[in-house]
Amino acid sequence: MRNRNETLRKSIWVLLTLVIIVSLAVAAAIVAVDVVDMWRADAVEEEVRQLYQPTASSGWLSALLGSARAEESPPLEEGQAEASAPAVLPAVQEDFLPLYQANPDVIGWLTAGESIDLPVVQRDNEYYLDHNFFGEKDSNGTVFLNERNMFFPRDSVLLLHGHDMRSGAMFGTLAEYENAEYAFAHPLITFRTIYDEETPCYVPIAAFHASMVEGVAGYFDVTPMNFQTQQAFEEYLSDAVERSNWLSPVEADSQDELLMLLTCSYRHVDGRFVLLCRKLRDGETPEEMQRLFAGAG
Repeated sequence: MRNRNETLRKSIWVLLTLVIIVSLAVAAAIVAVDVVDMWRADAVEEEVRQLYQPTASSGWLSALLGSARAEESPPLEEGQAEASAPAVLPAVQEDFLPLYQANPDVIGWLTAGESIDLPVVQRDNEYYLDHNFFGEKDSNGTVFLNERNMFFPRDSVLLLHGHDMRSGAMFGTLAEYENAEYAFAHPLITFRTIYDEETPCYVPIAAFHASMVEGVAGYFDVTPMNFQTQQAFEEYLSDAVERSNWLSPVEADSQDELLMLLTCSYRHVDGRFVLLCRKLRDGETPEEMQRLFAGAG
């Protein structure tokens, strides 16, 4: 009997030891993956930032690449209205030209919070899930504009997607905005497109977790980019604000241009964390918004 108990204790000890070893190995593997992801993201971001420099190229090259990106207007057929011809795009801004030469999918640059300072691309909704800015396979992916969005002329709502990386890369820190203290301390979000001379500034109006599956708890439809009526736009805004974890000190209406940042969330089925922002209106300044949010925090 004693030998049997001793054997049982030894078996339990061996089993526990194996569980601990396996758990440590799994934890070490996860940490290693995160370290590799962080290292690779930092390396790519540093290389990209070297390309995003003011006055990087001359004016003639800007005009040349801007013309290449613009759609050529085909000859009008007899009886065809002049207004139906495709609009010619502006020239790519000079400081975006090195980025554009490296990757013609680039459409802008985003900053938000303490660590999001990244290029934005547009292609489809799949490719940049596992490719970096330079087209290399990379689990970090790249922040991208929804394939259905138009940014010139721009839709009412622009949707930017990015991975919620454990390393903090891409949109790994975006969910910090669910906390009012963080959101109000970092209220200025910028998104400048390749056609913008100045850098447009946005402020957050809502932050919440939602499901992308219609009919389940927490569902929020993020697909509208334009609205048939002013009422539909107002209802969309009202729904978003009601879901928010905090009340923004600024309001939004159907005349505002909106920017939505989306990343994965595990609070709901097929969940996303949503940060909805509005562009500063004429007469509003970043300094004024900074003081307003600081006072509301």
